[in-house]
Amino acid sequence: RRPLAPGEDGAALAAKVLASNSRIKVVVAPPPGEKLAAGAERAPSAAFEHLGGRSRRPLVTTHGEHGVAVVVDLDACFFSPRLATERLRVARAVGRGERVLCLFAGCGAEALIIAATTECERVVAVEANAIATRCLGRSVQALAKR
Repeated sequence: RRPLAPGEDGAALAAKVLASNSRIKVVVAPPPGEKLAAGAERAPSAAFEHLGGRSRRPLVTTHGEHGVAVVVDLDACFFSPRLATERLRVARAVGRGERVLCLFAGCGAEALIIAATTECERVVAVEANAIATRCLGRSVQALAKR
């Protein structure tokens, strides 16, 4: 997750990425100067630039982490896969029978990992961003089908 460097060929980069993994369908990059989480809804400050593959909006993807599918709308929700280790560390701190409240949950990665990997009694996620809440709902449905 980085903007293109000055002079970097986005189409060539996208072609390499798409050729490296058949499961990847689209390659995007944040625009230069983009803020990761702006405003009350902690959403990206600008839409991602399409570099290659199928162009589509909304830019929704499913991120797999610790055996859990997390649905993310990249143009409307803050999400960083770099926090995966921290999310697992937090989940490991949750004891059997505990009730967990995840404030500012975003697309719900922390809440989902806690619900899927612990024996807690209940997880409640709170989020103001309606799009992130819908993403979390889709992830919960997928988790329930497991």
